[in-house]
Amino acid sequence: MNITVFGKTGTGKSIFASQLIKKIRADIPIYMITDNTLDFKEQSGVVLDIDYTNYRKVNFDKVLDQSRVRIVFGMISDKEINEFMDKLSYKIYNRGVPCLLVIDEAHMIYSKRLHSRVLERLVRGGRKKHIHLMMITQQIIDLDLSILKQSKYTIVFRLSEANDVAKTSENLQISPDRLVKLPRYHYLIYDSYSGKLFESYEILK
Repeated sequence: MNITVFGKTGTGKSIFASQLIKKIRADIPIYMITDNTLDFKEQSGVVLDIDYTNYRKVNFDKVLDQSRVRIVFGMISDKEINEFMDKLSYKIYNRGVPCLLVIDEAHMIYSKRLHSRVLERLVRGGRKKHIHLMMITQQIIDLDLSILKQSKYTIVFRLSEANDVAKTSENLQISPDRLVKLPRYHYLIYDSYSGKLFESYEILK
């Protein structure tokens, strides 16, 4: 079951994702990717710092044997990220072990302009092997929208940027006025399978 989470900075996306991760059974591996050294700090057991000097040296089999892994991107180019994600996604897909891949700032890793094609295969076909993704992003306009088509649930926090509000409203049938007036730490749930929009919920911090 894929999930996409988006909203402007400071509205509660990371808190929501962290709380969700805490509720997942300990025997299900979770691989968390971020560019922020503080994100998912309490949820990870192993931390892998990746930059342009070491991204080709990772032992992916060893990494994927761990149950809670946080991968933090440092100084690394888009091309290098895509090469890393190609290898990671290939290993996850071919191992076929049920797991969750969490990608923060997903518009940087799964953008319309450039992204790993092997990761795209994981987005489109990973559920057959019980491999699920949670994509977290600030802006839907920079994200490859294939992820929305493959997501069971889309979690929407408050938005403000006009183009982003318009694109979100168009894709999820949510009124622009409702998107910009969501209180902080409140979110809407859109079920893409049924087309239903669930009322606003508040994060319990």
